[in-house]
Amino acid sequence: MHPYFQLVFFSLLLRIPLALGDCVDLGLGMEDGEIPSDRVTASSEQSANTPAKNGRLKYTSGSSWCAGTGDTNPYLQIDLQTIHIICAVSTQGNSKADQWVKDYKLQLSTDGTCWRDYKEGGQVKVLRGNSDRDTTVKHVIYGVSTRYLRFLPQTQQGGVCMRTEVFGVRQERVCEMKAIGLATGGAIPDSSFTASSYYDNRYKASYGRLNENNRGWAPKTMANPADFLQIDLLHNYVICSVATQGANGIKEWTTKYKIQLSLDGITFFTYKENNIAKVFTGNSNQNGIIKNNLQEFASAKFIRFWPTAFSVWKALRVEVYGIIPTKDCTTEAIGLATDGTIPDISFTATSYYDNRYKPSYARLNGNNRGWAPKTTTNPADFLKIDLLHKYAICAVATQGANGINEWTTNYKIHLSLDGITFFTYKENNTDKVFPGNSDQNSITKNSLKEFSSAKFIRFLPTAYYSWKVLRVEVYGIVPTKVCKMEAIGLATGGAIPDSSFTASSYYDSRYQPSYGRLHGNNRVYQLRKFDTMLHFYNKLQVFPGNVDQNNITKNSLKEFSSAKFIRFQPTAYNSWKALRVEVYGIVPTKACKMEAIGLASGGAIPDSSFTALSYYDNRYKASYGRLNGKNRGWAPKNTTDPADFLQVDLLYEYVICAVATQGANGINEWTINYKIHLSLDGITFFSYKENNIDKIFPGNSNQRDIIKNNLREFASAKFIRFQPTAYYNWKALMVEVYGILLTKVPTADDPSDWNVQCFFYGVPSQPPADFNLTASSSTSIIASWQLPPVLARHGRNITGFKLFYKEKSSAGLETTLLINSESTLSQNVVGLDKNTEYEFHILAFTSDGDGPKTPVKVERTKEDAPSAPLSFAYKEVAPNKMHGPRLNLTWSKPAEANGIIRSYTLFYANKDGETKQSVGGDAFSYLVDVLGGVTYHFYITAVTIKPGQNATFSVKTKEYEPSRGPENVLSIEIERTEYQLSWNGLPREVANGFIKIYQVRLLLKESCFSVDASFNSTFNTTKTEMLLSSLSICSRYEVSVRAFTAAGPGPYSEPLVIQTLGEVWSREKPSPAKFSSDGGITAKITLPNFMGHASFFQIIVITYRSDYNGVVNPPADFTTQELMTYEEAHKSPLPAAYVTFQFGGNDFNNHQEFTVGDGVQSNGKIRSKRSNGEEYYYNRPLHPNTNYRVFLRAFVTELCAMKSTKT
Repeated sequence: MHPYFQLVFFSLLLRIPLALGDCVDLGLGMEDGEIPSDRVTASSEQSANTPAKNGRLKYTSGSSWCAGTGDTNPYLQIDLQTIHIICAVSTQGNSKADQWVKDYKLQLSTDGTCWRDYKEGGQVKVLRGNSDRDTTVKHVIYGVSTRYLRFLPQTQQGGVCMRTEVFGVRQERVCEMKAIGLATGGAIPDSSFTASSYYDNRYKASYGRLNENNRGWAPKTMANPADFLQIDLLHNYVICSVATQGANGIKEWTTKYKIQLSLDGITFFTYKENNIAKVFTGNSNQNGIIKNNLQEFASAKFIRFWPTAFSVWKALRVEVYGIIPTKDCTTEAIGLATDGTIPDISFTATSYYDNRYKPSYARLNGNNRGWAPKTTTNPADFLKIDLLHKYAICAVATQGANGINEWTTNYKIHLSLDGITFFTYKENNTDKVFPGNSDQNSITKNSLKEFSSAKFIRFLPTAYYSWKVLRVEVYGIVPTKVCKMEAIGLATGGAIPDSSFTASSYYDSRYQPSYGRLHGNNRVYQLRKFDTMLHFYNKLQVFPGNVDQNNITKNSLKEFSSAKFIRFQPTAYNSWKALRVEVYGIVPTKACKMEAIGLASGGAIPDSSFTALSYYDNRYKASYGRLNGKNRGWAPKNTTDPADFLQVDLLYEYVICAVATQGANGINEWTINYKIHLSLDGITFFSYKENNIDKIFPGNSNQRDIIKNNLREFASAKFIRFQPTAYYNWKALMVEVYGILLTKVPTADDPSDWNVQCFFYGVPSQPPADFNLTASSSTSIIASWQLPPVLARHGRNITGFKLFYKEKSSAGLETTLLINSESTLSQNVVGLDKNTEYEFHILAFTSDGDGPKTPVKVERTKEDAPSAPLSFAYKEVAPNKMHGPRLNLTWSKPAEANGIIRSYTLFYANKDGETKQSVGGDAFSYLVDVLGGVTYHFYITAVTIKPGQNATFSVKTKEYEPSRGPENVLSIEIERTEYQLSWNGLPREVANGFIKIYQVRLLLKESCFSVDASFNSTFNTTKTEMLLSSLSICSRYEVSVRAFTAAGPGPYSEPLVIQTLGEVWSREKPSPAKFSSDGGITAKITLPNFMGHASFFQIIVITYRSDYNGVVNPPADFTTQELMTYEEAHKSPLPAAYVTFQFGGNDFNNHQEFTVGDGVQSNGKIRSKRSNGEEYYYNRPLHPNTNYRVFLRAFVTELCAMKSTKT
């Protein structure tokens, strides 16, 4: 683009003359009173002296506005009456007292009902207020379009008091100014005008044109309430306004009326606002024009004016204002489908079944199930979507559940502008029940015959198959963004005045410059010379002109150009250089400088769009170069390369109007000056210039402040580079770019969005359709698409496609695949990394250049088998009382996971068998019980969708001492001094190695003889049994067993006690009993020999009756409690024992021949007996017919097991 044209066109593009000051200086009427007092309101007023109307900047006649002292949420509200673009706000304190607001927030509303907070960088902005009474504090604000504005004080000094001003410009809706052509001289023919009736030939339907010189239209009578004037508009229009007059030349007019709209001329709908038929205010005289704007946009090809009140007679002359939609509304998806622009949080519902059926899964063509309510029994269940903006709703589409046979067969829709009050969509004044689906995946689309306006929509299933399930899309357009490109006004009757036409010279008065209007009837001016021509891609562009005198030749500019002045310079001609001209274009508004493209934190430009020549480290990635970002920002690797740049792909071509920068976040680093470079193709970049000199922009002087610079020469770019030229500490940047999207070339008959959207005819104006990605393997992805829509090809053949892709997490540049074929509609991209996300987008191109790219789509290559786990190793764990030897196996993740590691599988084996064990994918160690001294082979593999390669090692485990002694140690008496010993062999789990020998330990604990108390012996064997012989009689032994491995002995088993008996004392039989001389009975016996040394002896007698047939067992020990007196024993019905005699150990020989019952008193010590205390023992006589058993008990100092047998 030639800089000359950019410079001279600048002021025209702003729409407002530069002499009026910038937008931030255009006060909207608080200070000067242009905003009426009744439009300034507040949440409360402190008193009658502090009303809301006093909240005007520089008001000094009294106190400012002050809120009531009890108001916890105060605000001052201003109604601007129409939508305005707000550029700045100013505040002051109370001029009459030390009261001011220290900081505040702003809230915005287009309807006075729904409010939103003003935000910057995605965060609610708290604006700094005042610190004294009178200083004015002004803040520039960005991207605000509103009718109502509230100041919400947050903190204050002395009281909540403030004076305010708002700066901006009124946002004109082009639509409301575009007459369709019903007025006199308009494009709508007489034949389009019909009526229910007309009064006479002075009041024909075709006379119902605004400014008509005839009377106008009037019906036959005044009595028919259904009278109407109908006009066929010839095309489907979005209707924005209507205007009326009364009759011409006579005092008759319509004071009130309704309008009815139709797309087909058969079915008409009454226009409504807030779901109530709108009654428009008509005329109060015959010639004044009353224009009414439609608050809810409506679409129609036919319109009827229906008088409801009148003065003298129903008379009308009319005009309609509107625009032909630039797009087929029913094909404009709002963005609910998968990958759509409507976020998940916009989807809500009365309930949902479970996490497989969330509301946000209700996206058309979504991979999830869809939305389904908790039950099927609630007829009021609905799916609700916040569309974020007000749309004219033209169509809806539905699918059933993904992957299961569930769908909705019928449904209704409810619409709302505020999300609170909903209305059921009706056709023919009846709730419309839409046909839904008959299977799970087919899409059923329904067009709305009555266009409706909504910001919120609800889908209410009324019939279903199996379950109420929905996936949905909504189709519509944002009414305020629909417009039609217009001729600027050079043609005959155009808005450009004659004085605007000049020339280097003209032939004579018949060829004056002002005659150079398209369609003009005068001669045209002839050019003698011209100085400057338009350049495209740095090449001089020569346009083809005419081949005859009247046909119009139109040329579209392939490169967007901005200008206030334009020159036509003939370079070839027929007969003479003669011209009649028109220029087509639009006036970009000042909103351009406030339209952030979306580089800032939370913006629409993806991370993948940010690249750089280098970056310092991961704290300074290119994608961190976003304004207000929470990361450091972007910084290059070093500060020595003057060519360092941060580059951003804006995804589409924009007119660039402003740029903004910050320094690093959290550290004192910033860029002081910088240049910008612009490009349309990402290859050839041009330095932005002003006055034909590279522009050096002033950057930052600290790390956080935002410095915004407006471009004085408008520039078009799809790619932008920021090149630091001076810096503090380091080149660090966070950036935003401001501009307006170009999607169509501005031509006279080619519609375009209000914000300057342009592409030239030679290239596709839309990207390829149905762009989809499918992972075909772990290293390949198939991209598929369809040709751009027919109308977007502009009659040109598609030369081919450019498919762009890159790893999602990579900061590198994209790879481009060139597909030079219109018929190739898929591409298998190979050589990709396994299980890795890639970003793809595609464009179509012709011989004239590239069309727009599709939005970025992301697909992950399939999972594959992983590589072997790394660092597979072990650590030995010694045995303890709780467990035997172990190995602690450890490993780390595979170098190439190639998917989600779902588990690890362990195999380990020895010669006796193998074991398989699975552990979780987040486990990196495992304890294995092993046997000591055994060779093991270990294998481990990671598992994704399938197992990967093995890591392996082999190890011979260490031998340890056994953990315990043998169990179940038993002895069997073979002879009095010989025992057979046996035990269980140690299991391998506790042996901790191979058993070499068992060792038996024999400890002598007690004996009836004088022996060495420390006596012990050990015996070794390889068996689990042993014969113990040559033991001492009358002795007690403890026997323990332990095992030995190569590492040494383990602990002994629990001791086993072996008690050997003494020799039998005597085998003599007692003599027969006989009666003594005193009548008693005695029996003579020989006591057994006693081999040991006793302290004393007792003769114990057990008595039992002759008729007793039970078992008579001697007591194991003769304790005092078990012994009775002589008398007690003979009275007992059961066997009983008593001591009959006691004598000293040295008297054994004197008593070996002993007579039982001879009545001799014991000469030993007194003994304590159970019944009657201390007595001498008397060898009392035996009783007749009584059985006796006699025992000798010896009392020794050592334990002795020697006892006599019974006598």
